[in-house]
Amino acid sequence: MRTLLAILLLLGGLLPAARAEISPASVAILYNSTVPDSRKLAEIYREARGIPEENVIALDMPTAATIARDDYERSILKPLRRQFEARGWWRRQQDAGGLTVPVANKIRVLVTIRGVPLRISQTPPKPAPQPKPGEAPKPQDPLAGRDDASVDSELSMFGIEGLPPADLPRAT
Repeated sequence: MRTLLAILLLLGGLLPAARAEISPASVAILYNSTVPDSRKLAEIYREARGIPEENVIALDMPTAATIARDDYERSILKPLRRQFEARGWWRRQQDAGGLTVPVANKIRVLVTIRGVPLRISQTPPKPAPQPKPGEAPKPQDPLAGRDDASVDSELSMFGIEGLPPADLPRAT
């Protein structure tokens, strides 16, 4: 038992040395160009971490903490994908399942700065179909069609095209 404890302590002491460092060149910073303090904070963070100036991305985003999914797609998702393409930060291709996925990435970390919206509100669901006279209403799945999310969780998957909830039917 003492031998096992000694081995575990020894291995535990070696593990921190084995961790990989994140290169500043593999970090991108995203800030909201419509919020003046967002730019200042991005620059302070960039300088403190030694991140190259060309790794800073300014996007014109809504200033509200919670935005609609359409606003997220129009002002964050699509422009960010265009930036990654234009800067040569990734290479994407279609996989066997029909999804477009990154196959090579130069950027490993995306830092969001205060001013970037935090949440995506749920798109209003389509109304449930009305039952025919004399029929009981069909039970509805309360989670079906949910597309609310946090912006950072959506950004963790922004390189993949073809996944829900972006492809869920929208209310018209």
